[in-house]
Amino acid sequence: MLDKEIFECCRKLRLSRNLAELAQTTEGSSHQEYLHQLLSDELRYRELTRTQKLVTSAGFYGIHTFEGYRFDEITLPSDLTPEGLKSLAFIHEKKNLILYGGTGTGKTMLSTALGVAACRQGIPVKFFRTAALVNKLSEAKVAGTLTAFLKKLNKAEVIILDSGSTATAVARCIPDQPMLIYTSGLSCAMELAKLEKPHVSLPGGSLNNLHVLLRQALAVAKALWTKRDELAREYDISPTLLLADSTIIEVAERKPHNAAQFRAVRSINERVRIQAGAEQEKMFERYAPIQRKIKPSMWKRIIQQALDLPESEWPVIESGNPQNQEAQSISAPRATRVWRERYPERLATLDKARKMVAQIAEDTRTPADVIIKPQYLRNLCWTDEPQKRDVAQFLTEQGARAWQVALVAESVSRAIM
Repeated sequence: MLDKEIFECCRKLRLSRNLAELAQTTEGSSHQEYLHQLLSDELRYRELTRTQKLVTSAGFYGIHTFEGYRFDEITLPSDLTPEGLKSLAFIHEKKNLILYGGTGTGKTMLSTALGVAACRQGIPVKFFRTAALVNKLSEAKVAGTLTAFLKKLNKAEVIILDSGSTATAVARCIPDQPMLIYTSGLSCAMELAKLEKPHVSLPGGSLNNLHVLLRQALAVAKALWTKRDELAREYDISPTLLLADSTIIEVAERKPHNAAQFRAVRSINERVRIQAGAEQEKMFERYAPIQRKIKPSMWKRIIQQALDLPESEWPVIESGNPQNQEAQSISAPRATRVWRERYPERLATLDKARKMVAQIAEDTRTPADVIIKPQYLRNLCWTDEPQKRDVAQFLTEQGARAWQVALVAESVSRAIM
């Protein structure tokens, strides 16, 4: 009976349940010593819990610490010592830290160890693959939630950006034309894999087996992409309303092998939501029943099936000198800057097509990106002679549904001629 009363007192005083449990086991030679020991244990428990929460919310891809870490192969600036680095003085002095070196030299491990050390000091940290952060920022801008996302991001006192950020950003601007591309970044290669004509080659070597890792990651991405498209056609819904592209890339990079790792990928365990104003949000809510039919357990099963595939069935990444081949599809750049600076005439055509789709969207009270995938429009206008294209046939070859083609083809044809 007394135990319940103690628990209730702790609840009302907003003390942890742990304190009530400690009260039963803590010992002391006097009341003061007993109270001091009890409160000290509670403080240690709270510090440990806070650290665990900070580490979990940071988003590290793996946990590394300085225990057993060797600095003998790392070159530090003359005014910085290993002890100074581990003390995190640069954080308190509000200085930036740049780690550079070849693949497999331990940049991610060191940055994670610094991040974990910061969490242990009670400093909020956020860890991002740079490509993933760019995707999140882009999606937030489209959804109209960029301000809220940046406000949440600003709560972190330390932000760690990892993994080939520059190469990945550049990869998104590479035109789809015959070329051989060498990269050692997984997220970069995932972007390049979307192109048709370039052949992507990764350096071999036993340092990190990146070539093998990429092939297995592509196997996971291909399995998710294929299943998503199959379900989208079955339910006649936009694929990205079932599973976001950024989620496919994140899962392919992480390759979750167990339930805990799968749960750690939050985006695949939550229903896709679009925040774009009250009117459009109501439109998207009509897809909620379909989204609820697609359980996370189904995606987990698809991922596991892909991970269980023998290496012989993984997608093949060719290396060496590629043969020039005609692309089966066109992949226009997403960045408006590329269009504006290099192909202003094509941008003018794209603007006409977008205005027409926007008008159709308004007339039918349907979101524009549901009526036709934005990339299909970009691909359609990625030519100097749009008038020579059969819009209906082109959109069909791109993967548009029959009702989408019927709805927009004729109007878009008139707009771009």
